[in-house]
Amino acid sequence: MATLKQALNLAKKIETGKIESVLFGIIKQLQKEIIQRNKDQLGKGKDVYNKTIGLYSKATEAITTHDYLTGKRKDIKKEGTPYTAQDTGDFFKGFYMDVQGDAFRIFSTDPKTHEILDTWGTEAIFGLSDKDLREIVTQDILPFLLKNIRNTLQL
Repeated sequence: MATLKQALNLAKKIETGKIESVLFGIIKQLQKEIIQRNKDQLGKGKDVYNKTIGLYSKATEAITTHDYLTGKRKDIKKEGTPYTAQDTGDFFKGFYMDVQGDAFRIFSTDPKTHEILDTWGTEAIFGLSDKDLREIVTQDILPFLLKNIRNTLQL
């Protein structure tokens, strides 16, 4: 156990820049999980506010039924069911996360991304709901950060 003076000297090693660097590293390590959670959320038809993005129309059901029956697709989008952002798979395959400073941004390299955003009328499809973000923070980021601080303080 460190004396008070030793503990104070060790505490000086905890600097904002170091904490930011550690957090940046943690988020980079978690980017696959963060992106997967975003995809799962969209697969349920929910945006970052846990609101339904939109519902498929009767026309969409007719088109996807025709395409299914002619072998052009593997599923039928039923009228009244939530958008799932899953059609060709290119949208999800193109997901990436860009970490800049104290923020991260999820987007897709799929050329249809802007068309999707325009059609749905929201960019709130990229990111995590408060519930998912809280889980990432409490289950992944906080334990790693606390361990790093404890090691620095030699506790």
